[in-house]
Amino acid sequence: MNLKYGIFYNVQFDTLLVTLNSDDKNLKTEQINDLIILKSNDLIVGFNILNVSKEIALKPGMVSENIQAVNFVENKLKDIYPLKQNSQFVIAEILEMHPIEGTHLNACKIKNNEGVVDVVTGAKNAYPGMITVMATNGTWLPNGNVITAGMMRGFPTVGMLCSAKELNLDGHKFNVDGVLDLGSTFQDQVGKSFWGVYETN
Repeated sequence: MNLKYGIFYNVQFDTLLVTLNSDDKNLKTEQINDLIILKSNDLIVGFNILNVSKEIALKPGMVSENIQAVNFVENKLKDIYPLKQNSQFVIAEILEMHPIEGTHLNACKIKNNEGVVDVVTGAKNAYPGMITVMATNGTWLPNGNVITAGMMRGFPTVGMLCSAKELNLDGHKFNVDGVLDLGSTFQDQVGKSFWGVYETN
C-alpha cells in the first residue's frame, strides 16, 4: 500500500513508532513478538517495533524518510501490512510568485513530483526560479505535525516550503534564514525525494 506514514524513533524505549493516522485516540493493541499492532475499530492505524537497536542503529527523533529506517519498517511489516513510503519532502522549483494583498504572503506555482501545484509561502528569501524543498500534502514533519492541503487567505495551498530548521538540518551546509535555497546544481533533481538525493550525496 503506497502512502505517507510517520516514523519516530524513541531511543529511551528503543522503539520505532510507525503512525498511519494521527487522529485516532481510542486504540487497541495486539502483540506479535517485537511488533505491537495499533488498531482503531479493527482498522490498523500504526505499529510499535520494539528492541530496534538489536537490528539497526538510528538517531532519535523523526526518521520518516531515513532510507535505512524506511527499509527496516517495510521489511518488518511486509507479511502483515505491506507498506511503501511515498516521498514526503521533495525537491521543488518556484515557477511563479504573486503577492497576496495586505499580507507578507505570496501565492506560488511550484513544480514538484506531482506536476505544478499551488503553495502559499511567507518566506522572505523565496524567488521565481528558486530550487527548494517542499513538504507535500500528508507529510510528517520532524516535530510530529502533518501537512494538510487547504486554503490560506483565500488561496489554495497543498504543501509547505521548508527551512533548514524545519528539517532539523541546523549546522549543515544550507542557508539558515528562510526556506532552503538548494541552488541550480539541484535543477535536474526537481521532483525527487530530498532525503533520497541528500543522503546519497
